[in-house]
Amino acid sequence: MASSDKRKAEEGLAEPSETAKRPRVDETEADAPAKLSLKLEILERAKRTLQQKKEFLAAAKKAQAAAAAAASTPAPRQEQAPAVAEPGAGRSQKPAVGTAEEEAPADEGAFFDPEIGHRGGRRMDQRRRGGLQFVEEGKFQKQAEISRLRASPAPAPVPAVEWWDARLLTDKTSYGAAAEGEPSIREERITHLIEHPVLIDPPGEAPLPPPQPLMLTKKEKKKMRTQNRQAREKEKQELIRQGLLEPPPPKVKISNLSRVLGEEAAADPTAIETEVRRQMGERAAAHEDRNLARKLTPAEAREKKLRKLLGDPEADPTTSVSLYKVGSLARPQLKFKVSLNAQENHMTGVGLAVEGEFTLVVVEGPPKAQRRYVNDSGTVLKPSFRKFRVETLRNAAAAKAFLGQYNLSHYWDLAEASVPE
Repeated sequence: MASSDKRKAEEGLAEPSETAKRPRVDETEADAPAKLSLKLEILERAKRTLQQKKEFLAAAKKAQAAAAAAASTPAPRQEQAPAVAEPGAGRSQKPAVGTAEEEAPADEGAFFDPEIGHRGGRRMDQRRRGGLQFVEEGKFQKQAEISRLRASPAPAPVPAVEWWDARLLTDKTSYGAAAEGEPSIREERITHLIEHPVLIDPPGEAPLPPPQPLMLTKKEKKKMRTQNRQAREKEKQELIRQGLLEPPPPKVKISNLSRVLGEEAAADPTAIETEVRRQMGERAAAHEDRNLARKLTPAEAREKKLRKLLGDPEADPTTSVSLYKVGSLARPQLKFKVSLNAQENHMTGVGLAVEGEFTLVVVEGPPKAQRRYVNDSGTVLKPSFRKFRVETLRNAAAAKAFLGQYNLSHYWDLAEASVPE
């Protein structure tokens, strides 16, 4: 029987049993009231958790604000009572579903100390203070002026009696406070001694003279001229490269005619050659004009020659004087040589020829002309003679009297006292 039923069931021909014929009831419909109450409880718990989070965020914001205020102006410490949590608010309940909710952190506002401050608040305050702070115009100038005014001492009042006069006055408080009939000055204090104050260097002392220029040889001077010319040419090329100066036209000659002009020279060689020769003539004429412009006039050439012979009169304002003691100048040839040499060297002075004695020649002029037969030499402020001449006198007294007219009688004394070597 059992085997036949099993066979029918396998073949799909068996009749449904009682359990199979009974209608199937859905488990979700049976547990619907229980699951609805569970969802409401979860929603309530989630709502309370969200409310706690909002309260915690509000307390954290208040703590940050209090930390910023405490960093700027610290407030006295106040005792705060710990906040009392609502019953059941922090109690964690195991949910019916397998997921667990995170526990809400406790309120930190109750444990905040405003004197210590908040680390995050301090960092925010430092960032806030580290911004750009612009200085008003003229602030430091005013500070410098105030410091200078404070540093500069006030001028001392003018005393009634100076300290160097108080030693000599009878009354040291006033110049004219002595009684009538009494001397106001203590003359016993005045002695023949002279007080020399300490020498103080002047504040505006003249600077030291510049060093003398280095004397160059002819080869070195030529090298310096070449270097200066190359420097000028390089500067000119730089100006042309920058467009500040117009480049000069090409320097065309007969030798480089075909290389410079190229096809133009082959097109009309006669006209091109004529133009090139005209340009060559213009360049030669310009060269001659430059030479004439640099050439000295006869007056300038004479002045240059005198400057070379006599030296620069502005460099040394004094005049060199030399005394020459020579033998007799009775012969006219000797007088002519002495006079001509002095005139050619642009020297002034006088020659005193005394009969039977020596001849004294006084010469004023540059040192280059005073090299031989020097008896005595020196410098004077200005020359005493306008030109050179030779005077023949009878005796030494007449010669000394002649020099006395120019306040130079001591020249004769020097010549008489000298001994020839």
